Amino acid sequence: MRRPRPTDMAARRPKNALAKGRRPKDRSRRNSWATEIGWWRCLDILVEAPLFLALLLTPVVAGECVAGQPPRGGELSLSLAFCTLILVALALAALRELFELDPLPWPPVALVVAAGVLVAAHVASYAVTIDRHATTIETARILCGMLMVVLLARESGRSPDVRLRAAIAIAAGTAWSAGVGIRDYLFNVRMGDPSWRTFGTFASPNSLAGQIVIGFPLALALVSVRRLRPWQAVTIVGCMIIAVCLPLTASKAGLLAFVASMAVFAVLRIHGPAHRRVLLALLCCAALGLVVFVLPPVRNRLVVALTTQNHSWVFRYYTWLAAAACYIHHPVVGTGAGTFSQAYLPYALAGPTHHAHCQLLETASDTGSIGLLATVALLVLGIRFTLAPAHADSDPSPDAFLSLLRPGAAAALVAACIHNLFDYDWYVLPSMLSVAAVIGISCGVGRSRRPAVRMALRRSIAAIALVVAVGLIGLVQRERAAARLFESAQASRRSGNTSAAVLQLEAATRLAPGWGAAWRLLGILQRYEPDAGREAFGRAIAVQPAFAGNRMAFAEALIEAGQYDEAKEQCEAAVRLDPHATQALVELAAMAQQEGGLATAIGWLERLAALETTPYGRYKAAPEILNTEFLYAHAGLAELFALRDGPDSPSAKRERARALALAEDMTRRYEAQYAALMKKHDDSPDRAMLVRSFLAAYHFTPEAMRQVDIVRAALLLAGGSAGGEADTARDRAMSIHSETVRQIESGNWPGVLVATRAERLVSGL
Repeated sequence: MRRPRPTDMAARRPKNALAKGRRPKDRSRRNSWATEIGWWRCLDILVEAPLFLALLLTPVVAGECVAGQPPRGGELSLSLAFCTLILVALALAALRELFELDPLPWPPVALVVAAGVLVAAHVASYAVTIDRHATTIETARILCGMLMVVLLARESGRSPDVRLRAAIAIAAGTAWSAGVGIRDYLFNVRMGDPSWRTFGTFASPNSLAGQIVIGFPLALALVSVRRLRPWQAVTIVGCMIIAVCLPLTASKAGLLAFVASMAVFAVLRIHGPAHRRVLLALLCCAALGLVVFVLPPVRNRLVVALTTQNHSWVFRYYTWLAAAACYIHHPVVGTGAGTFSQAYLPYALAGPTHHAHCQLLETASDTGSIGLLATVALLVLGIRFTLAPAHADSDPSPDAFLSLLRPGAAAALVAACIHNLFDYDWYVLPSMLSVAAVIGISCGVGRSRRPAVRMALRRSIAAIALVVAVGLIGLVQRERAAARLFESAQASRRSGNTSAAVLQLEAATRLAPGWGAAWRLLGILQRYEPDAGREAFGRAIAVQPAFAGNRMAFAEALIEAGQYDEAKEQCEAAVRLDPHATQALVELAAMAQQEGGLATAIGWLERLAALETTPYGRYKAAPEILNTEFLYAHAGLAELFALRDGPDSPSAKRERARALALAEDMTRRYEAQYAALMKKHDDSPDRAMLVRSFLAAYHFTPEAMRQVDIVRAALLLAGGSAGGEADTARDRAMSIHSETVRQIESGNWPGVLVATRAERLVSGL
């Protein structure tokens, strides 16, 4: 059949239009208008720039973009600043859409639906959330991640070069963070600690490993891009930096994800006989094995994992069981986005944690089955697009970057999925945005035809998106202002300017009335003003009813005010919310003893001591953890049994012997660690500072050891020890106690434990 010439089609069009009773359109006039407003196309780069800046800069400041950790205003403010960037990109994209005349194809409908359902699941969790502020922050972050998916998918449809620029931004940000990690590792090697686990700009080594396994496959794909030939040496160096940094993190899940991603990359990228692929895979595994056993961080971690009890895996196992139980009890919409650390506590087996160490379990707990299915669908669609056969007309660029993007994007997504089975990376903004970007730039792979939306519908959607984007930017800026005030209040409190901190917190709570941490800190600062402090603690409990920390902060203020009945109610509420609230158990025992209820006090301490045989106690018995909770429990029981049954009763002797064994074991481990570190850093000019920092990293702080010494001295004297040991212990305890009392009175000592427990233990000396 002969294809009609343009002149034939032009001659027919008026006739067909008149035959249908319509007035023919003036095409020349419309094309002229399009030419006149063609300057709107300059918005393309303005839409892409915020997206690429977020991908490039978030790894650079990753440690300051962490959500879901103990509240620090600076981190929240910076994280929301990047969210504002993405919302600005949405507003500009909607503005451009209003003036765009070319009906370009939209992203795949399935991708848009999956992203929309995930955001909807977070919004729906508002109905049941136990912390509205945490849900607001988490919903804003997930919304920006899904906007990254849709906007990059849309931009990739407009220009294939968007994929290249996005891959460069992710790889460059990852290389920067990896370079900082290598620098930190070399510094610690010079300081005499080759076993240091580096974390670069991230908050933890595992988080850095999660970013590396995403960025390295993309960096590897960029090495062969013809357009980057002048920068090929830089690209190769960046790949080497990223690859070297991964073993220095000593992340076992990261190494596993890296091996899986390289296998996927080799299968999709390398052409030739099967035996060549197998040989190359074996060589890569051999090289990785050599690196693993040469570098001390990885070698030490693997040796410990294979020869002794691996506490990290034990903790993960118990955390997964508890997270699954939390999901089973809230299967539809979960407990609220961003509330895992609070909702998880009643089901905890091994104690509190901020994250489930598994993305699927945390998503299921927070947003229920809807969010879980949407997350799985989003990841599966991303991998599906990368594995689809590519069409020749889907990427007209001369570099044929699609052939390089497919294996790199598929390897990155597979690595992210595997790593998130053992860790949760989406609470770190760079990792979440990187995964979202890879899904976005992958959606055009293998799809040369995508639905084109009619002009009127497109403009309606764009107008709605523009209004929503402007409104969300205003809300995010309010949260940012509150976060900055919260950070300023914390700084004012550290400097001793309490009145300024109170004013700043009051302003922060007006901007973010649902922020429980701000109300709690305001209550702590106003605890000597009964009405104001009570109101602040009441608001904190109202906005975070499931957080035991608010109850305990209020209880401490009530104890200082002598209101023991109400303090007892708050401590009991804290224990109901968190069965492992050991501080509440000790306070309940102390108040019962002061009221003369020895049986009640013994019951509370026995409940605390019973935790020693649970998974919580077994995890806290790790050699690298200094845990004084059970020392206080057994020492308190020894004191109470001595009062009830006599100092020579079998129960008092049993508890005293157990407490002394714990105290002596802690002292022995502390002295061994101290001697080893002093010898290790013998030639360093900063030996004292290094020893203190490493002891603190091992949880052996001088403050904790002072309390252990006080308890040990009290136990020796209560047991009737004679001779020089008892006199030495008594003198040492008295000197330590006098020093702590002076520090408490000067206001420079946060010694809650010393004030409430150690003072009571040494009162009879």
